[in-house]
Amino acid sequence: MSEIIAIEEALDWLSGIGDRDFLMVSYLQALRDLSRRTGAFREVRTLPAVAGVQVYTLPASTVQIDQVLADAEEVPKTDAMGLDLVRPAWPTDAGTPIAWLEDQQRQNVFELYPTPTQAGELAAVSRIVPKVSEVPSWVDGLLAMIIAAREASRLGETQDQPLAQALDPIITGLMTLLFVGAEG
Repeated sequence: MSEIIAIEEALDWLSGIGDRDFLMVSYLQALRDLSRRTGAFREVRTLPAVAGVQVYTLPASTVQIDQVLADAEEVPKTDAMGLDLVRPAWPTDAGTPIAWLEDQQRQNVFELYPTPTQAGELAAVSRIVPKVSEVPSWVDGLLAMIIAAREASRLGETQDQPLAQALDPIITGLMTLLFVGAEG
């Protein structure tokens, strides 16, 4: 195979080997991993800072929050353990936000410290999982390599050998295109 296959074509091609839903889940997991590791897909989202509100939620497509700004000023990141040591009553403090905390359970949620006492504007820079329709076709080859590497690294009954074998021609085609195409 000498060309990179678009995701829909790849899913159609692989549907005889594995469950199409499983393949789409694998694709989305690989896309999430790629975004988290590289920051290839970013978004700046603005939202209102509301007086008395400490917790803010970004869309579910958020995989990691990198930066928060309050009224166009960068707010440094901190953590609850550090605040607990310095100021045990920090959750009840109110004022102008001087830090933000990442929610340990949900990757698309952050808290401001202290809780804002007046309205303002927030901006959050985050890594996201884009819609499949927005993924450039050249990324599909990278995602196929991530999926194949994940499947090849699993042990025992969780390993999906047919999927890894089916992805081999895609990886070979991509590597050929990258290395032979660069020389030719």
